[in-house]
Amino acid sequence: ELENIVIEFNNAFTEPLKETEVQAVLRCIPKAIDKFIAYEQGLRSGERKRVSKGMRDKEGYWYKNETLIDKLGITSKEQKYMKTIIGLDEKYDRKNEKRRADRRNENGLTNKQQELQDLKNKVESMKDQGYSLRSIAKDLNISLGKVQRVLKK
Repeated sequence: ELENIVIEFNNAFTEPLKETEVQAVLRCIPKAIDKFIAYEQGLRSGERKRVSKGMRDKEGYWYKNETLIDKLGITSKEQKYMKTIIGLDEKYDRKNEKRRADRRNENGLTNKQQELQDLKNKVESMKDQGYSLRSIAKDLNISLGKVQRVLKK
């Protein structure tokens, strides 16, 4: 019954797999499911698991992401919503996004932006207390021009 459903499903594609390929996949499904469940249960119980070449050779199929993406026709847009089956471009995009996020503090500012914000707050506070621009520059050890630029922003 399942075999007929799979063959019918396969025939719905513009380039269906050969029947021998479908049979090979059907034979491997139970083993792959068992190995996947064992792997997941191992992770949940705290085991540190890594998929090695030996595991791929001996314990069912562990397709490369590129193979899965190609065979399943996963688009780059779809990869953005996936957790693990992603191509190199998406991998690097995520890594760069994380790097950019890590450079920012809780206010969303980089170190330099936060430094300038702190300076602006100090300058404005001192100005509100009645300090002259020259005395602010002298107390903060910055130029008068810098004090004026900070106040303009």
